[in-house]
Order: sequence, then structure tokens, then C-alpha cells
Amino acid sequence: MYSSVATMKATKSKKRGTHHLTRVMNALIAAGEPLTAYQVLAAVRDDGLRFPSQIYRALDRLVARGLVHRLDSVNAFVVCSCPHTDHRGVKTFTICDSCGAVQEMTSPTLDRSIHEAARATAFAAAHSSIEIRGVCQACQKQQDSPPTPI
Repeated sequence: MYSSVATMKATKSKKRGTHHLTRVMNALIAAGEPLTAYQVLAAVRDDGLRFPSQIYRALDRLVARGLVHRLDSVNAFVVCSCPHTDHRGVKTFTICDSCGAVQEMTSPTLDRSIHEAARATAFAAAHSSIEIRGVCQACQKQQDSPPTPI
């Protein structure tokens, strides 16, 4: 699902701390699912990162670069899976309450609607993220019952 392209982008510069970025990014890619900062710390502890502050700094930098997203409702981080380079739009995620699977989506229509609504109230939106909780198709099939609609 994720490629080494994200890792390469994370480590383009030779600045101090790229070792941490690479390790954190690789841990998130290897997990293939959202991880909390402490789960990331556990995954990279043997690579020399031993303090939560190191992990939070690396995650903050990866989020700022648009390579990782923070999922507020589950207090976790996930690698950006959309092949876009413009991270100004509305970030939309579906999160399965049964298996924890996360799907990142883009919708130009939703972007326009949200920005128009913000402009209509004279609000300058800088960042927006939508997390839709429910049950994924695979879990619906296993449960053999449709989800309760909103």
C-alpha cells in the first residue's frame, strides 16, 4: 500500500534528525495501520529512539510535510496514502470500528462545499479533516448485517 517514495521524501534533506524521521516513517509503513505515538516508540526503540519527545517531534515534522496524518478520533498517526502533492484540501478518512482499517479519500466536491461554507461565514479555513466512523465492507460481510445508517 505504501511505498518507499514517502520515505525518500521524508529524508530528502541531510538535516539533523532525518534518522528519526526515517525510522518513524518506516515503522508506520511497516505497520500498515494507524499507530499511536507510543506504538511507534515501541517499534523503533531498538533503533535508538527511546524518548516520547523524539517520536512526537518526528511525527510533527512528518505531518507538517504532508507525509503522515493524525487521526484525532483514535489518537493515532497513519501514512498519507493519496498520491496528491497538494495537501491543502479537506482530508477525509473512513475508520472501521470493527477492524480499525483506515481509508483516505479525496473529494473535490467536498473540498469546495466546506470552503464555500467557511467563506459564507467569513471564516478563513486553514485546515480541515473529516473522520467518518463505521464498519468497512469486509467487516459488514463477516458480520452479515448492514451498518446502521446515520
